Amino acid sequence: MTQAIPAVCKEALQAGDPDRALQLAIELLHGNKEDPAALAACYEAYRAKGDGANAAKVLEVVLKLKADTPWALAELGTLHWDSGRREQAEQLLRQAVESAPAPGRAHAMLGLVFSELNRLAAGEWHFRRALALGEQTPTLWLQLGLNLARQERGEAAADCYAEALKLAPRDIQTLGHAAKHAEVTGEFAEARRLLDRADLLQPGATNLLRATLLARTGKAKRALALLDSRPSLNGDGLLERGKLRDRLGDA
Repeated sequence: MTQAIPAVCKEALQAGDPDRALQLAIELLHGNKEDPAALAACYEAYRAKGDGANAAKVLEVVLKLKADTPWALAELGTLHWDSGRREQAEQLLRQAVESAPAPGRAHAMLGLVFSELNRLAAGEWHFRRALALGEQTPTLWLQLGLNLARQERGEAAADCYAEALKLAPRDIQTLGHAAKHAEVTGEFAEARRLLDRADLLQPGATNLLRATLLARTGKAKRALALLDSRPSLNGDGLLERGKLRDRLGDA
């Protein structure tokens, strides 16, 4: 988001008090109902409260006042995407990237949209454009890495995971994807190192990945024992356990 918000509202949000931020923003709007900074503060406050419906209403007000407001188009497109309204989201995000200045967030979201639609080259382009515009977030680096992995460009994907981990070294999801890449490329020691890091942060979170690594390195019995020790498994875990039992002849 590129629209600045009033300092008093920003301070309240940073203090973890979105209700206070909202109250202050509404007071400012009493003086000028079209104040763009106060409207942006209202949006940020509603978003911090998890109130997507009212956050969207604020964005609609902003766009009624100025239909080509880039940040509002990008944020409303994101809300629509998160709510499953894919066509509306794509339309708004396209409008956002065609505006000036185009917000990096809109390019990042379009990258996600196109990746979901399996238009991987287009998704990659928008992810890279978002990065060029300063949208340097661990989530964006991870999403670009996943896109590249689906294009079978593993080395480039690994570079993206590394960038994501520089920004968020404790992110379990990124550690898992980086470990999986290391496993499939035969870098087993690196895969173990990454899984050990993840396990220190959240014990058991990467058990399935560890089991597949054990199986791949000739330790099928240990892999099966690890999965059997879990009280419950998701679909992928059940499938992997079934494969291991078949391999070991254990019905």
